[in-house]
Amino acid sequence: MNEYGGNHPSDAIWKDMSYENRDYLREEARRFGGPGSGGSAFRGGVSANLPPMTLWLLIVNVMVFLVDSILSGSMRGDAAAPTRWGRFSVEDGVLGFQLWRVLTYQFLHWDFVHLLFNMVGLWIFGGMIERWWGGRRFLAFYLLCGVGGALLFSLSSLFPAVAGVTSASVVIGASGCVLGCVAACMMVFPREQIGLFLIPISFTVFALGAVYIGLDVLNVLVGGNNAGGALAHLGGAATGYVLVKRAGWLRWADTVSVPDVKGAIQEKQRQRASMREALHEQEVDRILAKVKDHGLAALSESEKRVLNADTERKRQGR
Repeated sequence: MNEYGGNHPSDAIWKDMSYENRDYLREEARRFGGPGSGGSAFRGGVSANLPPMTLWLLIVNVMVFLVDSILSGSMRGDAAAPTRWGRFSVEDGVLGFQLWRVLTYQFLHWDFVHLLFNMVGLWIFGGMIERWWGGRRFLAFYLLCGVGGALLFSLSSLFPAVAGVTSASVVIGASGCVLGCVAACMMVFPREQIGLFLIPISFTVFALGAVYIGLDVLNVLVGGNNAGGALAHLGGAATGYVLVKRAGWLRWADTVSVPDVKGAIQEKQRQRASMREALHEQEVDRILAKVKDHGLAALSESEKRVLNADTERKRQGR
């Protein structure tokens, strides 16, 4: 078998040099329960139970695709279609200073097949990396790989003869993010076995990843129809490789606090209730002062209702 496949004479040496045994990555593994942590949280490979950030990324990608499919080409919604304002090109994203496009293009797809292949890749490889690294670092890693794909795509526009990319060329899709996950898994879990759908054989992560990346390299070399997209994929893979080799670069993600939306809503509701209570007490005090000065007969029907409701509420202890 080959170097990454199993019973090789140099396996003992390879294991000592493998990424999951490097000191800095073993530290990451201990923090998040990954390989080398001695914990039982990590099982490796594909799991039907996706970790939360991977699941959310899948949901967002699918929802954006559905919305885009409905709005694109419609009579009244085409201008608002996500592809219109979210796709990336050098002309819009760089020269037009619409920098949000380096992120939004990652959630757009040309058609169902494009979406399906990317989501399968995210499910297989993204889930593995999130279990190893944790949700916050994984999200930062995923998005940065997409940015790396947009960067290489942009640089290739300076040399149109390489892949036919110009400043007006458009790229969309999560492929750069997924290829970043593929490259990371090739480094961290190279000998993990993965079985493909309806195929009764399994492949190592390294072998399957090499096919993913090799097809994109071939596409660029022969000048295929999607050579520009393939360069974006490779930009994502290169970014993933660098970020895993320099694992400490993403430690800042641990300090990023996720907004507590539910808590903020509840606090706003408490503030509003407190303000209503204060206003109610002011109104009751005014009515009582009026009774003291002029008697009950001076009260209007609405004031009597407020006073009766307040008396009943206090009698019930609310």
